[in-house]
Amino acid sequence: MTELDSLSFFSRWTLKGRLRRALNDLRTTPLRYGGPAPDGGRAWGMFLDSESKSSQFGVYSTSFAIQLLAKSKDPKNPQVKNAIVEGVNFLLSQYLQHQQLSEHVRVEGKQANKLKEVGHTDFDIALKHALLLEALAAVCELRNIDSTYNQCLAKVQPHVNAILKEFVTFSVEFSDEETGAALRAWRWHKVGKLSSPDPIPTSFAIRVLLSPLFSGTAYPVEPKSVQRYLAKTLHSGRIRPVIKAFSVSLLRAEAGSWMSIPDVEQLLNDFKSELRDDVLTGWQETYHYELITSSGLSHYKPWIWLCPKIELAHAAMLLSNGVFSQDLLRVLYAVIRNIERNRTFRSSAVKPPTLQGAWRSALFLEDVENSYSKLPWMTRLKANLFFLINGLERVWYRYIAHPLNLLAMAGCYVLTLIVQRFDPELYTAVLSYVLYGGVLLFAIILLVCSEQTGRIRRAIFLFITNLIASYIGGLLAK
Repeated sequence: MTELDSLSFFSRWTLKGRLRRALNDLRTTPLRYGGPAPDGGRAWGMFLDSESKSSQFGVYSTSFAIQLLAKSKDPKNPQVKNAIVEGVNFLLSQYLQHQQLSEHVRVEGKQANKLKEVGHTDFDIALKHALLLEALAAVCELRNIDSTYNQCLAKVQPHVNAILKEFVTFSVEFSDEETGAALRAWRWHKVGKLSSPDPIPTSFAIRVLLSPLFSGTAYPVEPKSVQRYLAKTLHSGRIRPVIKAFSVSLLRAEAGSWMSIPDVEQLLNDFKSELRDDVLTGWQETYHYELITSSGLSHYKPWIWLCPKIELAHAAMLLSNGVFSQDLLRVLYAVIRNIERNRTFRSSAVKPPTLQGAWRSALFLEDVENSYSKLPWMTRLKANLFFLINGLERVWYRYIAHPLNLLAMAGCYVLTLIVQRFDPELYTAVLSYVLYGGVLLFAIILLVCSEQTGRIRRAIFLFITNLIASYIGGLLAK
């Protein structure tokens, strides 16, 4: 029996229990998707749907899958081990293809096709390097758990230094105009016209540099120069709050230690202000950056998805030392409800969920869980009451006070009232038909919607409330 299975009935509905279940759903999401990649290993695609095609399999999603699985409750599980190892095999095969192509060796595969189509490979983009290294760092955390992970890392280790060395070539060093201090930041790519340094790839870079993958070895670049760049960026008024929040949430507690108290307070105010703007701040934003090849603007538009509400709530919690504000609780409730409905996080109502969304929401919930355990008991009680009240409001407005349900209840009441007035015996028969017909209808709904638990719950509430309305109507008609 797993730790989740042993949760008592009541603890399953506490904030702590719901957090643990939501995290478990996110971390096991990759097991339900993905498949064998044409170039070897196992890979995952952009969208999580039943028709995921191998042509969509890529570095981003496979890295996110590995990072999620590495945090699962049972990394010794053969299915989890196999998925992680095969995922690493796919990532390594893609990097080796890129390496061979950069040495003008003729190879066939996904990277060769991409080079023909858009003029560059995946690993000419900084984030692909960073996420490959992050996936390896996640496996590195499992070294002492199972020998399989040691063998996996041993296969990759000869290439790690080459990957890191190439990753450093995306960075640029320059001096701070005000203080003259050395700063280092990462560009988005090194294709054609070079892009300007940016806080997003730089935030991924510092995570990689400080990861356990390189513990005990000399840093290829001085981390302090990167930290100075990010601190300056977080102070800048020209950078959007959601981008600053993304950096803070990636760096976690590190970011606050690099800034002055006034800067932290200003950032917190900016984050709270943005978070309360429901018009401009959504659940998903596609962040594009320009890529210009030697032949002109590439039709391949590199991008990364941001989750503005999660970024802002997460960053505000980190900078306030784990304070559970009303804004945070509202976002947290919405995220957990989203996961409970979809068994993963779905940031868009019109498109299937993504592994990036699952990975991003998992980072958020992990820090929430850590902060929750350190809260005073009164604060924990208030957070649980917030969830309970919101849950009751949702049940009331969605299942009981829903206009269609109220209309049906009124119809049942009127029907029973009329029947009772004109024929009491027929009234009893009508109630029987309502009861047996309702049971039959409910059974049909169960068969049709067996995999849609949300609809089943709704059907139960609709059936019960309409039956009650029929009964009350009959009593009032007497």
